[in-house]
Amino acid sequence: MIDRSATSIVCALFLLAIAVGCTPDGQSVATSVSASAEPLDPAALNGKTIRFEVKESDSFIPKTEIRLSVIGKTIIWPRLAKSRCILKGNSGYDAAILYTLDQPRTGVKIPCEGERRFAFNTWAVTAPAEVSYSSTMSLQGNVLELSGELTEHNFVTDEGNAGTPGFTVTEDVKQQQHVKIRISGDKCQILDFTWTTEVRQLHSSLGQPTFSKRSAQAMGCSII
Repeated sequence: MIDRSATSIVCALFLLAIAVGCTPDGQSVATSVSASAEPLDPAALNGKTIRFEVKESDSFIPKTEIRLSVIGKTIIWPRLAKSRCILKGNSGYDAAILYTLDQPRTGVKIPCEGERRFAFNTWAVTAPAEVSYSSTMSLQGNVLELSGELTEHNFVTDEGNAGTPGFTVTEDVKQQQHVKIRISGDKCQILDFTWTTEVRQLHSSLGQPTFSKRSAQAMGCSII
């Protein structure tokens, strides 16, 4: 004989798992948002923040977060990983990729600054990094999609001192971003999240360049 109460409990748990949304290892990634929810009014996001919990491939920190600010119809993705772009004296922190609804950008240049800084008994000169990006943003119903790519070339000279020879470091960086989320109110469901950073670095004391690649996996998102 079938135990109907046990069957009901199993079905309830199954439906709950679908509503929460889990990765194969059981980690919660997002609150489910119905595909039939009302179309999103872009004005409803103005002044809010899209918050992602992420795990970066080269980090020992279990989770960190990315906060994308929404101003009007523009979303700002700040704190570009591995960037040497200097703005207002801050390396990498003030540089950002801008996404604007139905206004694609191509080859936008970020006006990075140079600097000469004394540290560890030597002067280091950072040339203005050459940074440009392209971005698109679209909205279909309540599904928001961002796609962007950024390239950077930077050059640093360490002048050395009486006891230490100088050296130079050049880097070529490429970042790619793709985010697709479904939004309803303060609920957010991740449909796709890709953020990769590739770095080719050449140190003058080495015979050949080194390569590295990092990526970030989204663990969840919310609208705040």
